[in-house]
Amino acid sequence: MARILIIAYTTYFHDGRVKRHAESLAERGDHVDVICLKGSLPGGETNVNVIGLEMPRYRGSSRSAYFRSYLRFFGLASLEAIRRSRRRPVRRGGRVHNARCGGALCARPQVNGQQNRSGHT
Repeated sequence: MARILIIAYTTYFHDGRVKRHAESLAERGDHVDVICLKGSLPGGETNVNVIGLEMPRYRGSSRSAYFRSYLRFFGLASLEAIRRSRRRPVRRGGRVHNARCGGALCARPQVNGQQNRSGHT
C-alpha cells in the first residue's frame, strides 16, 4: 500500500479529474490524501482523505492576482504536506494538479535514504 498525496488548486467534489484519480488510487488499496481548496463538502463515503484549505479561489482578470493566489495556495499546501509528512513519512511521492492549465507535476522524493523507482538516491 502506497501513501499518495494529491495537491489541487480546485475543490475536490467539483473537479472530476482529481476526484476520479484519487478514488481510483484508493480503490486499488493506496492511502490517498488530497489537499485542495475548501468548498462545500457533500456527504458520502469516500476512501480519500480530503484536506480543504480555507482560502477563496480567485476569479478575476488580473494575471498577477492569479499568480499570487496560486503562490499562496501552493505555499499553504506545502506547509500542510510537510506537517503531515512529519507524522507519517511519504514513501512514494506526490502529484500536483493545476486546474487552470491542466498540467501536472510528479515528484518522487527520497525518504529515509531509500532509492526511488528510477534507482537514483
